[in-house]
Amino acid sequence: MRRAYAGHEIVVIRKEARNFLHVPLPVFLAQYSSLCRSLPLARDCLTLLKECTTTQDIAQGRIIHDLIVRNGPAPNKRLLTSNFIIDMYNACGSCNEALNEFSVMYERNVYSWTIIITTCVKHDQCSSALQLFRQMQLEGICADEFTYSSMLGVFTAQESLTQGKSIHACIIACGFHGGAIVLTAIVNLYGKCGRPEIARTAFDAINIKDAASWNSMIAAYAYNAHPKEALELYHQMQQNKVMPSSNTFISALRACSTPEALLDGKRIHADIVGGNFCSDLVKTALLSMYSSCASLDEAQTVFHEIRQHDVVSFNAMICAFVQHDRGKDAVDLYGQMWKKGIKPTCATLVNVLSACSLLGATTRGRKIHMLVPENGFEFDNVLATTIVSMYGKCGQLADAWAAFTRICSRGHITWNAILNAYAQNGDNMRVLELFKQMLHDEVKPDEVTYISVLYACSHSGSLKDAQEYFDSMQKNYGIEPNSKHYACMIDLFGRAGLVEEAENLMKKMPIEPDTVVLTAYSGACRVRNDTIRGKWAAERIMALDPRIEAPYIALSNFYAAEGRWKDVAEVRRKMEQNVQKRTGRSWIEVENIVHEFVTRDQSHVQSKDIYETLHHFDEELKKTGFFKETVSVLNDTNKRSEDGLVCHHSEMLAIAFGFLNVPEGGPICVFKNLPVCPDCHAATKAISKMVDREVVIRDVYRFHHFVNGRCSCGDYL
Repeated sequence: MRRAYAGHEIVVIRKEARNFLHVPLPVFLAQYSSLCRSLPLARDCLTLLKECTTTQDIAQGRIIHDLIVRNGPAPNKRLLTSNFIIDMYNACGSCNEALNEFSVMYERNVYSWTIIITTCVKHDQCSSALQLFRQMQLEGICADEFTYSSMLGVFTAQESLTQGKSIHACIIACGFHGGAIVLTAIVNLYGKCGRPEIARTAFDAINIKDAASWNSMIAAYAYNAHPKEALELYHQMQQNKVMPSSNTFISALRACSTPEALLDGKRIHADIVGGNFCSDLVKTALLSMYSSCASLDEAQTVFHEIRQHDVVSFNAMICAFVQHDRGKDAVDLYGQMWKKGIKPTCATLVNVLSACSLLGATTRGRKIHMLVPENGFEFDNVLATTIVSMYGKCGQLADAWAAFTRICSRGHITWNAILNAYAQNGDNMRVLELFKQMLHDEVKPDEVTYISVLYACSHSGSLKDAQEYFDSMQKNYGIEPNSKHYACMIDLFGRAGLVEEAENLMKKMPIEPDTVVLTAYSGACRVRNDTIRGKWAAERIMALDPRIEAPYIALSNFYAAEGRWKDVAEVRRKMEQNVQKRTGRSWIEVENIVHEFVTRDQSHVQSKDIYETLHHFDEELKKTGFFKETVSVLNDTNKRSEDGLVCHHSEMLAIAFGFLNVPEGGPICVFKNLPVCPDCHAATKAISKMVDREVVIRDVYRFHHFVNGRCSCGDYL
């Protein structure tokens, strides 16, 4: 009878527990305190706590906790009850309440310490977890394999390999290194710390591998640039008939990050649908995969399928737009995110500022900059560095410098941002001054630093300085020059007219010349009209990577200069067959509104006026004999382009729009996602002289300032 009566009470309390939120707490306590006190061994409150843990219902969990505090747990269940309470708060995401309960415990066992350390790790309070572990040792509590697994999680989160190894050594010394849970934690540690080969050794030592083990190893490969191994392991997991989880698919999708991996990504997508794993989290990973595989349309489709958008899914889609030069769409989506009341994270602002950089949207960039202190992000170095970069790419060097000086802790990445800002804007002497200041401040440069420095030397013609800096890379800092550094030096020799020296350097390179080096060499040959060497370089690039557009254009120009129109046509055929051209986009900001144009775009409201302006430019240029001085890329001059002398590329449409809308006397500033083409460059020089107006085009490499028929780049595109 007593058991039946107690069972009846449990049913009653469970029934009432589901309605706790509908009854004022004082009323509930008055009604049920005596009932709960009479329950045998208070096991029913423990049952309800477990139920709250499972359902992650913190509101009802707090009520049960309050009942236990008021009535007191059964004397022989005090420790068990406290452990249950900590576990409940851990599951419900309240680390502070778990810590509070732990602090008032009369007694603690190894499970108590393990669960509170696990809670801290789960909620990114690694310093607290480490402090608790040390306190546990001081109190003489021996850690078990679960405690050590949690401590490995601390150093995994911090990516601290040295300290992680010390815990690994303790695990071996205590004889805990054979368990699946510990070995999986070891896989996680070494995977997160960039040592997938050690992670694989631990993985292979696991006798019975569960989904968590497989997921950890797949992630170790996927996040350390081993996509082939990650996908092989994913297929092995399927062959072993191990049930996957959402984390399995998220890591496997991470391994599909290039256009060549699109088919693998689609197969995984099919597995996700077939296994009914279409959670919003997995869909966000799918979105990122399609974006990385150059399938933006499919990424957008997945984004619209997400049921409950959060900041993570918005960040992924905004980032996808930026990756595909769709800066305007990225900024618009950010606006939609605000309207939905979703608060941005640092990652959001970094992505949107990158979109502003692409668009040259200074006004919008400044507004986002103002949000940084409001959201408590002013001490985030990644965001601060992005702000410096944004102002630099928008041509606002004073603002870039001001943002740079406000950063308290300036590491090499921050210095690289300001160096690149001045280099891209053509202030080469300032780049070299700042580099010396960087060394004076004892900030160690990296390979990216030297690219900006050598770029500045190249564009300022400082051959001697460039040679000294190039030699100092390895000598002073142990930095092995890569293809980009050699390309800068070859570019410098080309600008100086020293094509043979450029060729000799290329032959002496300890690495095979890649497309980056050969493109620089091809440019040097083009400017110096060295047809033989130039054709060789273009053909080599096409052989290495037939998808690159530049060598086809260079080769066609060489053939066109010789009047070899059949060869020009053949180059065009090969280009159309092999090259997937990125859409050229140009942007111009007028009265705080960014206007976007693509080649032969007729969607703009002022389209008619824009084309009439281009026609006017065309007619005026004819009078100057301009058409006799240029050769249209991939076009026989006897077969005039349908666009006329002034082509209808995106930058020319933007310039015409600026001529119509930017107040007279002000510069027309256009931002482009691709290199400016030689035809547009030549036409813009002529137009700047004809209309007596400064035109600025920032392409993917640098700012071109066109004034009175001349360009700041010296025609070295």
